[in-house]
Amino acid sequence: MYRVLIADDELLVRVGLKTTIDWEGNGFTVIGEAKNGSEALELCDRHQPDILLTDVCMPDLNGLELIKKLKQQQDNLKSIILTHHDDFNYAHQAINLGVIGYILKSNLTEEILLVHLKKAAEMLSPRQEEWENDSDPALIARAIKGGRLSEDQIKGLKLASFPNNYYQIVLMQFHFDEVDSEVQQRKILNFEKVIISISNQVFNECDFTILPLVQENAAVYIFNMSGATASHVRHETLLNIVHHLRKSIKKYLNLNISIGISSQSNSFNALPKLYAEAQQACSESFFEPGNVSIFFQSSVGYIQAKDTFDVKELNLLLANKNVSGLKSFLYHHFLEIQKKHNTRCLLDDFNTITANLRDLITDSDPSQGKIVPRIESEGELLNQFYNISALTQYLTDLHVEYVKNTADKKSSAYNSHIIRKSMEYIRQHAAENISLQTVADNAEVSRSYLSFLFKQELGINFSTYMTEIRIEKAKTMLTSSNMKIYEIAEKVGFDSPYYFSKVFRDTCGMTCKQYRSTHYIPGQSA
Repeated sequence: MYRVLIADDELLVRVGLKTTIDWEGNGFTVIGEAKNGSEALELCDRHQPDILLTDVCMPDLNGLELIKKLKQQQDNLKSIILTHHDDFNYAHQAINLGVIGYILKSNLTEEILLVHLKKAAEMLSPRQEEWENDSDPALIARAIKGGRLSEDQIKGLKLASFPNNYYQIVLMQFHFDEVDSEVQQRKILNFEKVIISISNQVFNECDFTILPLVQENAAVYIFNMSGATASHVRHETLLNIVHHLRKSIKKYLNLNISIGISSQSNSFNALPKLYAEAQQACSESFFEPGNVSIFFQSSVGYIQAKDTFDVKELNLLLANKNVSGLKSFLYHHFLEIQKKHNTRCLLDDFNTITANLRDLITDSDPSQGKIVPRIESEGELLNQFYNISALTQYLTDLHVEYVKNTADKKSSAYNSHIIRKSMEYIRQHAAENISLQTVADNAEVSRSYLSFLFKQELGINFSTYMTEIRIEKAKTMLTSSNMKIYEIAEKVGFDSPYYFSKVFRDTCGMTCKQYRSTHYIPGQSA
């Protein structure tokens, strides 16, 4: 097995080289990667590679200078140049240094790279297998999942892979786009090698051991630190490393990633517990900013009990074509679920809301009701939407689209011409002392007929509808302004602020002050 060192200042080139060919299958192993000439010198001194793949233009020490220095230390080293520059001067210097290959990166393919590597191997004497398997991924996977290991196996793992006595686990779950299976197949080609290569680049400057273990669509990172190191690897430091890693993986693979972080322990036997914590945190990352969740004992066992979701307020907003009210309503409703990390509640309410919308669409256009989906399990919901912000936005978009599609309809079971005209008049004059007769006169129908239409189409009488419109206007003012309660009462048509406060409490189940404190949206103006 011939040892190969890769030196290139471009991360994506290094990752690409590591995943371009089956190294071990062709008799080679990559023993290190360097992002500049100085780092390459250090790695060569430590690992004594047989073959060097190097860029010409690198910081600190360029490729040609690197080869010149290494020739003085390692006469048998074979070098292959990789470059963006088709420059005769570079090529001439490379030939003088005994470089056996000069490859333009724009022309680089698996076949061309293998031709040059095999040429280098032919010039080298067969090398006796020297490299040792420092860690056993299968044993480590068994250890974190609670499988039995012998004392000798544990001792061997600790000696080879876990030299320190503090442990912490980070779990990364990768979300593939399953819509295009062909694209997914291309994404996961050499997936494990890509993830490990990127991980090693990110962890290169850490002063403690981080062991990556890639399994299917997830990566487990075991942070192994000394007691002194563990004491200063606080959440902020760990999060910086994790965010850097996620950014690098996303840049190369363009995947959505959920991350769970365990607590710390000073026992190797605690690895299954830490792994379970990371899994728990990863499942809760759906509710966290950036989809990163750190495990805390208090995070387990959120209260699952909830009141049944009432679609009455939602339907009133839809009937009134109140888009800003819809957005605020859905935002604040799911904000409350987010605080509880309640996935059961999330699924129930998602299906209640979509079923209600499905019924409304079916009544309006029977051919379109099926476009609103039902989701059967919590896992399906979490996988489909990645985080709660995406879910909330999806439901908001569905409802806004419904309002848009029904806004210009001449009539329906919910808004006949007379009722639409009456609803518009009430919205415009809600602050005034209007009566059913006033509205009937405006609609040019009798008072009794208008009363009948209210009950038939909206399911409520005129006075109830009038009150609901006023309360909806009051809610908007409470959440988007700093107006006093008595000012809002007057603005929405109540003569007495005390009566307004009572009606509001009876309608909303909370006082005006409580509603404002829980629903206020900073930066929004009335």
